[in-house]
Amino acid sequence: MFNFFITLGIPLGAIAGLFAGYEPFTDAEIWYGGHLFSILPLLTSFTYGLLFFRDPLSTLILKGNDEKAIKSAKHYYGDFRAGFALAETYDRIKIKPSIPTPITIWSDKIALKALFLSVLVNFVAGFSGDRFSWIFLYRYLTATNKSYENEITLLLSLTVMTFLGAINSFTFFNKCERKHLLIVTAALASITELLFGVFWQFVAIMDIEGYRSLIGAMLRSFQNLFLTTGLNSVALFVSTDLAFSGNKSILLSISFTVRAITTAFHPLIIGHLYDLSPLASSILTVIPLIGFSIFVGLRFPRLQSLTPYQILQSFGYTLNLEATFDEIQYVRKNMNKLWQNPK
Repeated sequence: MFNFFITLGIPLGAIAGLFAGYEPFTDAEIWYGGHLFSILPLLTSFTYGLLFFRDPLSTLILKGNDEKAIKSAKHYYGDFRAGFALAETYDRIKIKPSIPTPITIWSDKIALKALFLSVLVNFVAGFSGDRFSWIFLYRYLTATNKSYENEITLLLSLTVMTFLGAINSFTFFNKCERKHLLIVTAALASITELLFGVFWQFVAIMDIEGYRSLIGAMLRSFQNLFLTTGLNSVALFVSTDLAFSGNKSILLSISFTVRAITTAFHPLIIGHLYDLSPLASSILTVIPLIGFSIFVGLRFPRLQSLTPYQILQSFGYTLNLEATFDEIQYVRKNMNKLWQNPK
C-alpha cells in the first residue's frame, strides 16, 4: 500500500501531460504543474507512514501508551530483547524524560545521523527526475499519434509499465539488502540518463531522426523501471526504518519536505538547462546519483540484514541490555506509574 501511493505519482504526472502540447516545454504551466501535481501521492504516503508506522519505544513510553510500547519493543528489538529494551529505556528516560522536539533534536547526535541519511536519500530520489522522465516519455509516444483514442491507450500503457516497476519493487524489496538496491538502481539510472543525454544531444549527427521518439522512449522506460524498482520506492521506507532513533514525526516531516521541494524544483532547473543542452541537463541529474551511490556504499548502514537495535549500534549508540528478569517484570507491571505524559 505504501509503495502504491508512491508510484501513483508517475501516471498522474502523465495525465497532466495529456493536456499539454506534443513537444517538450510548449506549455510551461502544464509542464511544471504536472510535476507539482505528482507530489500529492507523496503527501499521501507521508501521511500513511505518519499514522501507521510504529513510534520509537521511548516516545510511546513518555506518552503513556504502555501496550504500544511493548509492541514497539518487540518490533524494533525482537521478542528476546524486548524486555531488556523496556528496562534499559526506562533508565535512559529517567535521565532525560522528554520527547525530541524540532529544537532539541539538533543536539542529539544519533538522531542527527538518522535524519541526515533519511534527508539525503529523499533529496536524491526527488532530484532523480522520475516524474520528469515519464512526462517526457508520454510526449515521445504521442508525438506521432495525435488522436485522442491513441493518447488514452498510450496513457494506460504507461500506467501498466509504472506498476510493473512497482511489482519489481515488491519482488526485490524483501529479498535484497536495501543498501545494495539503492546503489544498483541509482547506478543503472545514471547510465540510462547519460545515454539519453548523449543521444538527444547528437541525434542530428547520428542521422537517426526517424527513430528518435522510439529510442528516447526506450531509454526513459528503462530508467524509470530502475528508479521505481529501487531508489524512489525505497527512499521513504528508509525514513521509517530510521525513525526509531528519534521522533518519527520530525524525521518523516523533514524528509518529505525535502523530497517535495526537490521534486518541484527539478523540472524548473532541468527544463531550462535542457533547452540549452540536453547532455548538460542529464549530467546535472547524474551527479547527485553517482555521489549518492558512492556515499551509500561507504557510509550507509545495512537496513535489511540488521535489526533496528544493530542499526543504532552502527550509529555509535550502545545499549546495556543487562537488566535482570525481576527488573523487566517490575517495569512491565508499573509502566503506568513510572512514566507520565510530558506537559
